[in-house]
Amino acid sequence: MVDPMRPADVRQDAGPVASQAATSLQGVVVSPQRKLALINGAIVPMGGAIRDSRLVEVTESSALLKKDRQTEVLRMYPRIEKKQLSVRLRTRSVKYAAIAWCSR
Repeated sequence: MVDPMRPADVRQDAGPVASQAATSLQGVVVSPQRKLALINGAIVPMGGAIRDSRLVEVTESSALLKKDRQTEVLRMYPRIEKKQLSVRLRTRSVKYAAIAWCSR
């Protein structure tokens, strides 16, 4: 049966490999009691499994997945990169964390 709402450019024979979306980090919870990541709509606790990988680290803006010997870093804001800026104010040197937009 053909789905009338399906876009015309979608192949009819696309299997599960073609329909798998990229792994994306949508949110994190970091507290002294627990660490969780919201990955592809699923809540994953530390040590939990998602897509044959295990969640091994959660920070305020990223999650680290490990599968066999490979690691994958998921970032909340993949196009933002933190850089150190050094600004001289009168006689003191002060360092600030700046956010730079990167186009990838």
